[in-house]
Amino acid sequence: MFEKCCQKLEYINEIENIPVYVLICDEALVNIAKKYPRVKIVYRDLDTAAAEGPLQYIYKDILDVEEDYLVFLNSCLTFLTPETIINKIKEFDNSDKEYGTSVKKL
Repeated sequence: MFEKCCQKLEYINEIENIPVYVLICDEALVNIAKKYPRVKIVYRDLDTAAAEGPLQYIYKDILDVEEDYLVFLNSCLTFLTPETIINKIKEFDNSDKEYGTSVKKL
């Protein structure tokens, strides 16, 4: 499933030039992500992957990304198409909303 997710992220970046990241700590997932040069890898602290809170700690490893907004996707959502993801990003970007269900300003 993670491989399919990386393929979608690669496609999204290639078609729309939208920066894409994966937040991972598992070496097997790192090896998969490295096959996709457009997908930026953010190495996650293993302790944050097991933590239940606070959110500032769980997501501390993404604080240095260049983007103002991030979309969090679960790689298990295999039926979510790149077009749906792109459309939602564009819809959010053209709105006056500060955050969405899966989009929140950092």
